[in-house]
Amino acid sequence: MKKIIALLLLLFIFTNSAFCSDAIIKWRHGLDEEGIETRIGERYPLPTQNVPFSYFIATQTIDVGTSTAVAIGTLATYTRSILVGAYDSQVNFGNSTIPAATYPFHIDAETYVEFDVATRTPALYFRGATASTSVYILEK
Repeated sequence: MKKIIALLLLLFIFTNSAFCSDAIIKWRHGLDEEGIETRIGERYPLPTQNVPFSYFIATQTIDVGTSTAVAIGTLATYTRSILVGAYDSQVNFGNSTIPAATYPFHIDAETYVEFDVATRTPALYFRGATASTSVYILEK
C-alpha cells in the first residue's frame, strides 16, 4: 500500500510539473517596516514608459532647478510604488550626480512614470533638464 501511495505521489508531481512549466513565478525581495519580505512580481530598476497626464493630486511636490539634484523626500509607511510626473518641462532622474543636459533617464513635460520602491527613503534624485520646474509625486 505504501508503494502505491508513493508511486501515485511521484506520478502527481511529474504530471503537475509537466503541465505547469509555462507558469513562471518570479519572486522579488523587498524591505518593509517589519523587516525583509518576499513578494511575487518583477522589479524594474528604472521605468520604461512615459505616460501622458494633465495633473494628479500629489502627496509630495519637489521644486527642482538645473544647478543641483534634489532628493526625494521620505515616503509614507508601506509605500510600494510612486508615480512621478513633470508638468512644465523635462526632468532628469537618477543618483545625486545626474546632469542637467541631455540624459537618457528623464521624464518629459506633461508625462509621468511609475517607480517600484522598497524603502521609505529611496536614493532617487531629480534635476531640471532645461528649466526649473516642479516634480509631482503620488505614493501608492
